[in-house]
Amino acid sequence: MIIASKSKKLSRARGILLACLIFATLGMVSSHKWVDGRVGGQSINPRLINKTNALGVVDTTITEANFPDVRVTLVNQSTRNINGYVLSLGTFSITTDFAFNGELFKPGETRVETISMGNVEAAAKQDANYTGEIMIAAVSFEGLTGEGEVRHLKELLDRHRGMMQQVSLLLPLLAEKQRDTSPVNLAELEQAASTLPSDVENVVLSPHYKEGQRWISDECVKMIRAGQAKEQRSSDQDRQSLNELRAHYEKILTGLKPNRANIP
Repeated sequence: MIIASKSKKLSRARGILLACLIFATLGMVSSHKWVDGRVGGQSINPRLINKTNALGVVDTTITEANFPDVRVTLVNQSTRNINGYVLSLGTFSITTDFAFNGELFKPGETRVETISMGNVEAAAKQDANYTGEIMIAAVSFEGLTGEGEVRHLKELLDRHRGMMQQVSLLLPLLAEKQRDTSPVNLAELEQAASTLPSDVENVVLSPHYKEGQRWISDECVKMIRAGQAKEQRSSDQDRQSLNELRAHYEKILTGLKPNRANIP
């Protein structure tokens, strides 16, 4: 999942393809050559800054088109699985979050991030100090750890903690329904899943923590409703929908915290 955030939504946050290999040092401005980009009649030369050790930069280009894009090929040059990272354009940010789908960015893999030059221009208009700046701001790993710029890292990890908390409540409910040998009632399951508690006792939850909780709750309800919408439903299909739900959330939780204790 790709999230555009901050004071304005970004017009486009596209990309994620496979490519290959390695470069980049902590806090370093990229020495890659960029294809010259002109936005609003003025030439903008992007400046790539890396605040992480885990992500390296393989290639950086600006496409030659009516609506040019900045394309940055990233490599996981660490020995750990990555489940999310943040690119910052000053007042704007783009979060690529693999944890939501239970996916991982594994060591040695590469991905292409595509950023509209219009977004680079918009960031420059918000604050001229950020003209052309594209920062690899933060990265998160399995096990709720990470590195990079403090604010962006905290937001990313808070979101993952919220996801983990909600999945940890959801899985016992799904396991209980699996143990019940009577026909699966998806309508009852939707009601139970949508009313799980979201508060944590004696803790003030950040907006990003709550966002992570909401992602899981909303997605679960959508998946249950998709099961209910199947044509010519049978009790076997309903039980299959239940089994798929549990497998999906087990995968997400494992990607967030692989060394967790087993949840029934």
